[in-house]
Amino acid sequence: MTSIITVIGTVGLTVGLALQDSLSNVAGGFLILFSKPLKVGDFVEYAGITGTVETIGILQTKLKKADGTAVYIPNNQISNAVIQNYSEDPKRRLDLSFGISYDADAEFAKKLISDILNQHKAVLHNEAFTVRIGELADSAVMIYVRVWTTHAEYWNLYYDLHEQVKQAFDENKIAIPYPQREIHIINQNNN
Repeated sequence: MTSIITVIGTVGLTVGLALQDSLSNVAGGFLILFSKPLKVGDFVEYAGITGTVETIGILQTKLKKADGTAVYIPNNQISNAVIQNYSEDPKRRLDLSFGISYDADAEFAKKLISDILNQHKAVLHNEAFTVRIGELADSAVMIYVRVWTTHAEYWNLYYDLHEQVKQAFDENKIAIPYPQREIHIINQNNN
């Protein structure tokens, strides 16, 4: 009888240890469903992975990445991790920076960018935008742009601003510098 009880106890312990991760995932799934840090359709970032939540199951959550691949994450990892949810607020801020030459007229460059922002339909015009010199870098004066848009228009605005600012800078002869190094050669004669 002792042998049978030992075998049953060992089997029970083995099954318990085997189900530990699954039970942890089930508990994580309930935490996600009740605390709602994310929901189906949200665009989130978890451990460097960004994607849209497709399903939240009992054991795992499925994210669809922008390239179409699916990522399955055990719920216990999500319930214990830092999740960045880009969809919780209906608007999203776009942060960009544009480098101009030190010889360029920075105020004129800022005005060109502001004019583009004022005319773009994806910019939320009820939210103030920022166009300021943010850094004096090694080879460029960096103009920082912060503008608000909707989630649906984020990437359209991102690409449009790069294209339109580049075109405006080209048309107005504002140079976009590239990294440069100045080298001085000292000629030493050993006489």
